Amino acid sequence: MFLKAFCRVGVLLAMFCCMAGNALPQKKLSDYIYDSAKQLLASSAYDSAIVLFARSGVAAQKEHNALNTGNSFIGIGIANDRSGNYEVALQNYFTALKWYESINNKNKMAGTLKNIGNIYRVLRTYDKSQSFLQQALSLFNSIKDSTGASNVLNDMGLLNMATGSNHKAIANFKVILQQYGKYVKDEVRPFVLNNLGYTQVKVGDYEGAAISYRDAMKLFRQRNDQYGVGLVYGGIADMYVLQRMHAQAVDNANRSLAIAEQIKSKELQSMAYKSLADAYGSMADYEKANQYLQLHANLKDTLFKEESARKYAEMESKYQNEKKQKEISLLQKENIIKNSQLTNQKLTRNFLLLGLLLIVIIAASLYRGYRFKQRANKELNELNNQLDKANQSKTKLLGIISHDLRTPVSSLVTLLNLQRSNPQRFTKEEKEKYDNQIAESANNTLEAMEDILIWSKSQMESFVPFNETIYLYDFFDSVIHIHSTAAAAKNISLLNNCPGDLSLTTDPNFLKIILRNLVSNAVKFTPQNGTIQLSALKQNNTVHVYVKDNGPGIDEKHLATIFEWNSIRSDTSGLGLRLAKEFTEKLDGVIIVHSQLGEGTEFELKFEDRGS
Repeated sequence: MFLKAFCRVGVLLAMFCCMAGNALPQKKLSDYIYDSAKQLLASSAYDSAIVLFARSGVAAQKEHNALNTGNSFIGIGIANDRSGNYEVALQNYFTALKWYESINNKNKMAGTLKNIGNIYRVLRTYDKSQSFLQQALSLFNSIKDSTGASNVLNDMGLLNMATGSNHKAIANFKVILQQYGKYVKDEVRPFVLNNLGYTQVKVGDYEGAAISYRDAMKLFRQRNDQYGVGLVYGGIADMYVLQRMHAQAVDNANRSLAIAEQIKSKELQSMAYKSLADAYGSMADYEKANQYLQLHANLKDTLFKEESARKYAEMESKYQNEKKQKEISLLQKENIIKNSQLTNQKLTRNFLLLGLLLIVIIAASLYRGYRFKQRANKELNELNNQLDKANQSKTKLLGIISHDLRTPVSSLVTLLNLQRSNPQRFTKEEKEKYDNQIAESANNTLEAMEDILIWSKSQMESFVPFNETIYLYDFFDSVIHIHSTAAAAKNISLLNNCPGDLSLTTDPNFLKIILRNLVSNAVKFTPQNGTIQLSALKQNNTVHVYVKDNGPGIDEKHLATIFEWNSIRSDTSGLGLRLAKEFTEKLDGVIIVHSQLGEGTEFELKFEDRGS
C-alpha cells in the first residue's frame, strides 16, 4: 500500500514539475546576450561582438545548451573572419562544429562546413575549400534546405573566380539570383551581387558590373552593413583602375580604406591598399604606388604567414582525429547500452528512487528558476541603464551639432538666395559685402564640421596626437587672423603678447581648435571697443598659454560647471568649451578658468614641453 501511494505521489510531482517548467521563462540568459552580440556584429563592431559572444558561450555551457554554445563560437569565428584573423576564426569554427555534431544538428553543421571552406578559399588551399563546400552542399540538399544550398553555390562561384573559371562563376551567380532567388536571404543577396560584379569586371563587362555593384551597394546600405559597403567600394575602385578612370578609382579606394580602418577589418584594409597601389601605378605615380604596395604586402604577411597555415592544418587534423575517437566512443556506448538492457533490474526499487529524484529535481528547478530570473533581471537592468546613458549623451550631442551647423548654413543659403533672386539691386560695394559674408559663413560651417570630425576621431581608442614643434608668436597670429573680421565688427582689439622665440612641442591641429574656440567665445561675449589678449610664458618645463578678455565675466555658479556636458547650451556656447577641455586633456595639458563679474575672463592652459 505504501509503495502504491508513493508511486501516485511521484506521478503527481512529475506532472507538477512539467507544469512548473512550462511556467518558467522560455528565453534563457545566453539568448539575450547572443541577440545583443548579433546586433553588434551586424553593425561591424567586431571587438565588442566577440566579447558578448564569449559571454553568451559561457552562459550557454552553464545552461547545458549545446546549440547556443555552438552559436556563440560561430559568432566569434565570423567576427574574427571579417577582421582578417583567420587562424582564430578557423579554430572557433572547428569548435562550433563539434558542438553541433554532439546534437546532430545538420543545418548548423552544414553552415559551419561552409564557413571553413570559405577560409580555405581565402588561404588559397583550393582543394580543401572544394572538399568542405561539397560536404556543406550535400548536407543542405539532404535536409532540403534550398536557402543553404544557394549560399554554398555562391561560395563555389567565388572558388571558380579564384581558380580562373570566371564565365562559370558568372553563370553560377546568375543561377543563384534567378532560380534560387526566393531562397536567398537578405543578408546574402548583396554579397552574391557584389561577387557577380567582381567577376563581370574580370571578363570586361563593365556595364553589367556597374549595375551589379549598384544593386549590391543599395542592399548593403539598407542593412547598414559597413563591411559590405567597404567591399563594394573596393570592387568599384578596381573596375575604375582597369578603365583608367584614375580619380574615381582613388576616391572609391579611399572610401573603402576609411571604412576598413573604422571597423578594424584587416582584410578590407589590405584590399584597399592594393587598389590604391594599382591606381597610382596606372597614373605613373610610382612613389605612392610603391608606398601602398608595401602597406599591402606588410598586412598580407600578417594575414597569411606560414606559421598560421601550419596551425590550420594541425587544427583540421586534430578535428578529424577527435571525430574518429568520438565515433569509436559512440559504438562502445551503444554496446554498453545493449548489455545493460539484458540485466534484470528490480522495478520497485528503481521506481522508488525515481520518485525521490523527482522531488529533488522539482526543488532544484524551482530554486534555479528563481535565481536565474533574479540574475537575468539584474543584468538586463544594468544593460538598460547603460543604454539610457548612451542615448542621453547622443541626443545632447546631436542637438548641439544640429544648432551649430544649421545657423551658418541657414545664413549662407539666405545670402545666396538674396543674390540670386535680385542680382541687379546690389551695388558693387554691396555685392562685395555679401560675398564676404557668404565666405565667412562657409568658413564657419567648415570650422564647425572640422571640430566635430576631429572630436569624433579623438574618441577612438587608437587615436594618438601627432606632435611637432611650433613657435607660439606665429601660431597666435594665425589664430588672430581667423577672428579678425568678427573682432573688427565690434571694434575689438586682438593683441599678441607672446615672446617671439617661445616654442612648444604639441599637436598643432588640436591646439588651434582649443585657441580658436576660446578666442571665438571671447569675441562673442566681449563688448564693443573691448580687448582680447593672447600671451604665453615658460616656467621651468611648463608652458603657460593665456586667453584674456575684459568682458562681463562669469558668476561663481556657472564657473564651477562651465566645462560639463550638462552646462552646454546650443544657443550660446555650442561645443566650444567642452572641445577645448577634452582636447587639452588629449594633449596631457590642464585648462583653468579665472573670472569675476565685471572684471573679464582669463583661460589658462598648461602644457609640459616635450621638446625640452
